[in-house]
Order: sequence, then structure tokens, then C-alpha cells
Amino acid sequence: SRFNAMRVLVLGDGNFSFSLAISELLYASEGHRRPQPPAECPTSADADADESGGELPTQPDTQVDSERCAARAVLRVPETTRSSEVTMLCTSFDTREQLLAKYPDFEQIGAKLERDPRCTLMHGVNAWELESQFDPHSFDTIIWNHPHLGVEDFRLHRFLLAHFFRSASHAVTPTGHVVVSLVRG
Repeated sequence: SRFNAMRVLVLGDGNFSFSLAISELLYASEGHRRPQPPAECPTSADADADESGGELPTQPDTQVDSERCAARAVLRVPETTRSSEVTMLCTSFDTREQLLAKYPDFEQIGAKLERDPRCTLMHGVNAWELESQFDPHSFDTIIWNHPHLGVEDFRLHRFLLAHFFRSASHAVTPTGHVVVSLVRG
């Protein structure tokens, strides 16, 4: 069913190791594909219940289930969406050739991602021009880990993030999420 399908955009993933790790956690269990998440994934409603004295559901039975729950939380996958219904567009600012020169492990990582029909790779994606590259409201979650321009300049990075958030507001669904992780330093 495409009713609950979810689209995730991963921006600027360097050698694509984050995308590979998330896809492996989300989709795989001991080498077998699982159609849906374990029923025991805690939800935000569970956290609220815990704070008010209620009981949390049983914890995930295995480390694989626990890791899948963590991957679903990072991607903001709703309870009503099966893991198999999540598709990921994994991107880089660099071209494929630039990635191969910068990151020798990209060839192997990229090949693994390309074998999964739920993952698509795209190169040359500019995070502050998403509106010129994607239709409006194309993604339920947009993730950008450690946005950086390659220089240490606070003003330039502030400019980058301001333009990114403006651009992301065009590409994310009205009820979607934008996730940015920053390096402390």
C-alpha cells in the first residue's frame, strides 16, 4: 500500500556510510528483510506515558529490533508506516567521480545502496537549492548531518543554514521533519 509510504531525503552524505547504516538497520534482520517494525518500538506517546507514571511497553527483544527502533526514530517513521514502505534518496553535493577520488570506500558503499530498490543515489544536490531540484513537499523527512562549507567561517555557515532551511521548507511535507546534526566545536 502506498498510503503510508514515506520518502526520506539524506543530504550531503559524504561517502554514504550514514545512508548505508540507516538502510541496513531499517530494512535488515539477520540477513533477511522484514516487512514491518517490531511492535515494541517505543513511541513519543510512550515517553509521555512514562513521565506521567504509566508503563512503557516491553523493550525490543533483540539488539536488531532495538537498532531498528533507533533507525525509525532518526528518520521519524510514523507507527503506521512499515519499514519496507520507507524509501530513501541519498545524496551528495559532489559528483560521483569526486566521491570516488575523495572516499575510496564509496564504491563499495554506493554499490550496496544501489542494490536496494528502496534506496536511490543522486549526486550534485545543492542543499540550499532544493526547490530547483525537487517538486514541492516531496519528502516526509530531510536529514543533513554536519553541514559544512569546508572553511571555518561562522557567517558563511549561518548563511548556509538559513538558505538550507528556506529551501527545505519547500521540499518537506507540511507535517514532515527536518533533522540537522551539528558538530560541537
